[in-house]
Amino acid sequence: MPTRHSRISVVRDPELGDALRHAAAHLSSQTEAARLRELALIGARTLDASEGRLEKARRALDRLGATHARGDLLVISRRLRRRHRGVETPSQSLDWARGPH
Repeated sequence: MPTRHSRISVVRDPELGDALRHAAAHLSSQTEAARLRELALIGARTLDASEGRLEKARRALDRLGATHARGDLLVISRRLRRRHRGVETPSQSLDWARGPH
């Protein structure tokens, strides 16, 4: 269908195909291209909303005097598990991420 807007090409890999099939039950768009566009717009709005909530939570924690973690808990947990056999739980990783008390 003709349009004045430029087009983009997207590789329809198995993961995208699954997402489009799943979205078909939840979106009003009839074509895969329209569903992909709708998903992209929903995703962008969700990212904006998430960032706003995250920033609000950070400010609240700062007001409470909370200490910021030194990294992502899941990444820290995986790294520590590889390096130190004794660290096996995310709780232990969280204790490490919080740093000295």
